[in-house]
Amino acid sequence: MESTQIIEDAKKYFGKNRSLLKKRVLSFKIDGSEYRKLHKQLKSLTSQPFDLRYLIFDDVIDWIKEKKFSEIDWHWLGDLSWKIDILLNEGVGKGYDWDKKLALKCNGTAKILRLYISDVIPCFVIDTCYMTYSKKENYYEFGPIIKLSNSEKQLVNQIKSFFKNQSLTFIDKKTALTNHPELYSDCNSDGNVTFFDAVFCDTSNYQDEIIRFNDNDIFDQTGKK
Repeated sequence: MESTQIIEDAKKYFGKNRSLLKKRVLSFKIDGSEYRKLHKQLKSLTSQPFDLRYLIFDDVIDWIKEKKFSEIDWHWLGDLSWKIDILLNEGVGKGYDWDKKLALKCNGTAKILRLYISDVIPCFVIDTCYMTYSKKENYYEFGPIIKLSNSEKQLVNQIKSFFKNQSLTFIDKKTALTNHPELYSDCNSDGNVTFFDAVFCDTSNYQDEIIRFNDNDIFDQTGKK
């Protein structure tokens, strides 16, 4: 499917009128089958550790299972997408906590291939980023990966090709970050949000900036935090 058609479909589902989205969400099979399918596909694609998460709110899932549809706020659902993190570092047996333990196991810096796959519209996006944890200096750092090794590029292209062959349209970064007046998200009821915010996630995004913060509070000699 062409990206222009994907965008038009997004406007139908993620506009102010949520009737079509409501119908789509209520058709979901909340039985773990989609998780198991994606997990099996990823296991067949790579031996690298990965983390797979569904971003819809837990209470929405419970209400769908219990058929308490009147409880659902159709403008506050969470993100109707899957988030997949795949570790690019070689020689690491598992993902640990996908936090400091993983970074330390990767000699301080974990390199991650990140995908978001929409559960409403057949499309996906890709990002690559790193997570550094310094135990000695007590800080985290997150940032974009500027240059991939040949083996890392190969894995990225392999994953990308696989999902394209599953009839999913790859949305490039420029298209994903374009604003549309007709699009709304949980966190923006005024409209004019990006395609990424409406379709994939409106609480995280591409890791374009370098962000550093302390793991624990630091106090000076006077006790000031």
